[in-house]
Amino acid sequence: MVSEPTLGLALAGTPPVVHATRIGDVPQGFWLQLISEWGADGDRPGQQVTLPLERLLSRMGWLRATCLRFGVGIHWQEELKGLIQQTKAQRRLLDLSLASPDPLDAEAVAQRLAGGRFSRDLRSFQVRDLGRLMSLAHGANFSVPGAGKTTVAYALYDAERAAGRVEQMLVVAPLSAFDAWQTEVALCFPEGERPVVAPFVEQAPAGAEVLVVNYHRLDSRYEALAQWVARRPTLVLLDEAHRMKRGWDGTFGSACLSCAFLAARRDILTGTPAPQSPQD
Repeated sequence: MVSEPTLGLALAGTPPVVHATRIGDVPQGFWLQLISEWGADGDRPGQQVTLPLERLLSRMGWLRATCLRFGVGIHWQEELKGLIQQTKAQRRLLDLSLASPDPLDAEAVAQRLAGGRFSRDLRSFQVRDLGRLMSLAHGANFSVPGAGKTTVAYALYDAERAAGRVEQMLVVAPLSAFDAWQTEVALCFPEGERPVVAPFVEQAPAGAEVLVVNYHRLDSRYEALAQWVARRPTLVLLDEAHRMKRGWDGTFGSACLSCAFLAARRDILTGTPAPQSPQD
């Protein structure tokens, strides 16, 4: 007796990947379309393929429509099912935040910062920006160049750390921005309480709390960086984020979006955003 055609999906490894397995009489046409969409990585491409978790999360609409068209069911591993539900919840939260923004006022911002290490005085417009970012699960700062986005980002990170939501930060930035991330920390935190900020070369330096990497190296050393992000709750921040604006169609965009799915919080900074929609 042939079982119902089913696609089995399960997480494995660190950083996590997804095993997609044919169960029962899965149509060959369906499987060929899946390989075309997801790739044929793995030891048994005729029966099972392996894909990055982020590729599955970004193709959920395609998966639902294709399974329905070919009459293929899906068997979800419980851990993966929970992650999918979490992703959907984040999307609903984003939609709600966009529809009814509720930024924190200056007093609430001060209360959030009071529990952490951040000590730099902020200007009124920086407090305004920080209040908006603190009210979001993930955020974007489109302030003009020179507005102190790095300072605001350090304040946000420390508030999230004090709240127990993150423990470390990965900053993806062009090489020209590295100095700012390494020098601003001395202005934002008192001596003896400063997070260790270090550039990523071939591996993450021991003890680094804030890791800074350029867009090229994020792509070429993605696996090592993904392991660092997945190890602890991490805020992944893109500086001059317009450099990955091509998204999945670009090398930088693919690496950034892949890493984003592993992050506890995601933020982007750019003074030249030209956004067309929230998806940007």
